[in-house]
Amino acid sequence: MSSGHIPYFLPTNMTMTHTLKMLLLTTLLCLAATPARSGELGTIKTSPAVHNAGSSSLREPRRVTVTTPTYPCDAGNTTTCKCPAACMEPDSVANTWKGKRVCIVKRCYTYDPNLAQCKDDGPDFTSAIVLQAIPFTGAFGAGFGNMGRWDLFGVAMGLIFGGIGVACLLSCCCAALGAQDDGSTPCLVSCYACLWATAIVTWWIVGIVWIADKSVLGPHGCKLV
Repeated sequence: MSSGHIPYFLPTNMTMTHTLKMLLLTTLLCLAATPARSGELGTIKTSPAVHNAGSSSLREPRRVTVTTPTYPCDAGNTTTCKCPAACMEPDSVANTWKGKRVCIVKRCYTYDPNLAQCKDDGPDFTSAIVLQAIPFTGAFGAGFGNMGRWDLFGVAMGLIFGGIGVACLLSCCCAALGAQDDGSTPCLVSCYACLWATAIVTWWIVGIVWIADKSVLGPHGCKLV
């Protein structure tokens, strides 16, 4: 390889800057579209005493107080219980209220005591499918990130930035071995770019299909709603 010749695999500064801008914008879209949700088993509240106290380490976890809403059984006593709604189940802990056992809401459901209705509880379907269907954000796995599936989001990011890393590595190897531009390098570049683009597009389409038919579950095992 002649001196001053830029390897085909080496990304330019403009390409890297554009890629970093796309990553930053995708991350901001995921964070902005992710709804704040309460814990599955109740509302999580930070203890005021711990919150006001200084922490010696940023990695030190804060203690939280978890409260689980309970509902008295419609019928029964301390040993039997008939819950007031189908989305409830008797508490496994022998808690009682006025001599009766209590019920808790099942996982992946919420209960509206004012309307006395059960509702499905899970990641938002609309925002997930929209972010995944848009090529600009879907290629980065924004739909998976929005629903809290960071493992699948990481696969998309790995395909994109892992491909850039492999391209840089191959470029350095070619430069170190002193490869000559005999016409085979452009062919190798085209083959690699084709395989890389195919992998990204395939995972993007797979994400759309999974989210569209709601076969992918949220991080807590709940379906999209």
